Amino acid sequence: MTKETSNYTEKQNEANAADNVFIADKADKAKSYCGRDDLRKAVIPDGAAAVGQSAFEGCVSLTEVSIPDSAASIGDFAFAKCRSLTSIVIPAGVKYIGFRAFKGCSSLTGVRIPDGVSFIDSETFFGCENLSAAHIPDSVEHIRQYAFCGCKNLTAINIPGGVRRILYGAFMQCGSLRQISLPDGLESIGHLAFGNCCSLTEIRIPDSVSHIYTGAFYGCSNLKNIYYRGVHYTSLEAFGKNASDYDIAAYPSEEESFVYS
Repeated sequence: MTKETSNYTEKQNEANAADNVFIADKADKAKSYCGRDDLRKAVIPDGAAAVGQSAFEGCVSLTEVSIPDSAASIGDFAFAKCRSLTSIVIPAGVKYIGFRAFKGCSSLTGVRIPDGVSFIDSETFFGCENLSAAHIPDSVEHIRQYAFCGCKNLTAINIPGGVRRILYGAFMQCGSLRQISLPDGLESIGHLAFGNCCSLTEIRIPDSVSHIYTGAFYGCSNLKNIYYRGVHYTSLEAFGKNASDYDIAAYPSEEESFVYS
């Protein structure tokens, strides 16, 4: 290394340190900087194939992240507990987002999951209290346990046509959730999937749904109208009430639904 190059590198490192900027090594995975509470910005260079497991977990001051288009995956816990992170752009090439990848990112306000991701893993956005917008692509088939649990500012969610299963507690305790769009082709709604979504007043369930598990809408205290044309629901215990608490009207026309109110 020449003297000039050495001096340039030292000055660059000093500048990065002053701004708390981390420029990751150009490697297959960004190595872990878990728990660095002074880190405010992370730049992962082109060529990195993944953000590794726990790479930035617990970086509580991290506000800005740049992920290159070369990245294909974001590992388990990669940004968990980055409570100052307000936004993130996930590149189109990412096909896998890991378990608890953004759990506890309490300042995150929005996320767009790229097309090609086939499932949203368990607890991926658990406890993202300020998340108010989430785009789920058509490629997603399953939304796993507690994926969006505790996203208190989420007001509406559109479940795309590719989703077949919504699992246990996926949207539990989303207290501001008022609008849910469920697609034709959806097959099952898991235990407590929408439990304690107390702002929800009505739900339309497609007739493709063959299983609505016990407590799926438990604690939805303002849920008044349930529209469902299918015949395979488990029981009205799915809605946290006994059958005697509902007036049930059955309509033979295909254009009309069973209405529970």
